[in-house]
Formats: sequence, C-alpha cells, structure tokens
Amino acid sequence: MGRPDQSRTGKTGRAKPAGQNRTGKTGRPVPKPEAQPKMPGELTEGLFGRRVFGRRVFGPAQRSSYRGARTEEESRMSLKGKRVAVLVEDGYNLDEFIYPFHRMREAGADVKVVGPNRAKVFTSHEREVQADLSSSEAHAEDFDAVIVPGGQAPDRMRMDKDLVGFVRSMDEAGKPVGAICHAGSVLVSAKILAGRRATSFYSIRDDLEAAGAHWSDEAVVVDRNLITSRIPNDLPVFCEAVIAALEGTKAGAA
Repeated sequence: MGRPDQSRTGKTGRAKPAGQNRTGKTGRPVPKPEAQPKMPGELTEGLFGRRVFGRRVFGPAQRSSYRGARTEEESRMSLKGKRVAVLVEDGYNLDEFIYPFHRMREAGADVKVVGPNRAKVFTSHEREVQADLSSSEAHAEDFDAVIVPGGQAPDRMRMDKDLVGFVRSMDEAGKPVGAICHAGSVLVSAKILAGRRATSFYSIRDDLEAAGAHWSDEAVVVDRNLITSRIPNDLPVFCEAVIAALEGTKAGAA
C-alpha cells in the first residue's frame, strides 16, 4: 500500500480537520479574561511606584472603604491638619500596613511612611514600599500619631533603636500609638506597657504580660493614648479608635 502524498518538507498532505488553523489548534475564539478593576492612581502614586520581579506593586486594599457611622464628608475632613506616621519594615502584613495608610488619608490626615535607617525600600510578598523618612529623621514633635503594623516586620523594627525610640517618644508625649497583631513586640521593646491594658496576636500574649501589660482578648483595647488590636479582621474598629483618639487632640500638638 502506498503512503500518503508528502510535501517537500516530508510532511503528509492530509487535509487538516475542519475548524483548525495552521498550528493545529481549533479556530474557536478564546474567551477573554474578565477585566480587573483598576486601582485609583492618585492613591498609589509615589508610594507603590515600582515593580518587583515583573509584577505590579500592591495597590490600595479595596476593603479599606469602611467608614463606620460617619458620612463620607466627615470621614474625609475629620483629621485635616493631622500628621500620622505609619511604620514599615520587610515582612510587613499587607492589610495592616495598607488599610491604616489609606484609612488615615481618607480621613484627611497627612500620612508619612517611616522605616528603619538601614534602607529606603521595604518588601513584603513581592510588594515594595518606599519610606518617606528614616527613623532617625522622625521626631515626636512632628507627628500627631504613630501606627505600627504587624506581620514579621515588628521583629525587625525592634532592632532599630531610633524606630523604637520614636514610638517611646510618641507615647511619652501622650500622642496616639496604634499597634496591631505582632506589633505589640515593638511596644515591649519601647517599654511602655507596664500596668496598661493591651491586646495582640495571641502568640505574643506572654511577651506582653511579661512586660507588665494586662492582656485581654478584644478586637480593640484603648488605654489612654495606647490603642491595640489582635488581627487583620479588627482593622475597621482599630482605625476608628485611632481616628477617635486623633480627633480628641490638637493638630500639631507637641
């Protein structure tokens, strides 16, 4: 029996099945993936402006639109004139950094990112954040509140004496100090927990109690100017407590 006709390249001259293109794939249209919602450019400009490993950097958390019982106008104007420092280090928890950052800005605050002296850019899960100030450049008289996010970052933050000193100075000035999840370890190093009520992620409860804190399992614990929470799910009430504390202080007060 003779073989099917072959072309000069040695390939058979069999007709391709109907519906296939030259590569042998079917000609059926490939459905396009659903378009992802674009992040507001004005919220990411200057903060998340770089790429890591070819991926787009992390944009604002979409669930950060929580406003509690406030109107949008009240939310945007209540912290006008206030300056808030949000600390950062490698391994920061994405939600616990990004949510407070945008929530404070949404309420009208001027938010600055403060990082340790060793670097200017910090990474977590391939997302970069550039610090506005190093810890040696941050002074309590220049800010109205400080927020410390959790994740693995606090273990690194507590090794920077200027960063720890900044948190201590803010507390000594009676200004709101917010710490969520593992950020309680920075409070331990700052030695500001003795005799005060606080909460944290449960795994560092012993550390806080050893530092003299009265630990409780609550979504948010407020002891004078100290505001603490346990986990990312507590972020809405955590941020509202920080805002409420800021609303009760005079902007720019030393």
